Amino acid sequence: MSEKIIKKIQNLLELAYDAPNDEEGQTALLMAQKLMVKHNLSLKEVSAKQKNENIDETVGT
Repeated sequence: MSEKIIKKIQNLLELAYDAPNDEEGQTALLMAQKLMVKHNLSLKEVSAKQKNENIDETVGT
């Protein structure tokens, strides 16, 4: 599956979860759902492809 499509769905879901009550969030969720159906992807598959962006902690002296 194209990483580009998965990244687009992830970005749309991020936007939808960031503001679920406004029109932009609802539209983003609908678009993500349509893309997932079109490309036969589940939420589990999309979530599994997310990068772990860990923030490291550094102690300075």
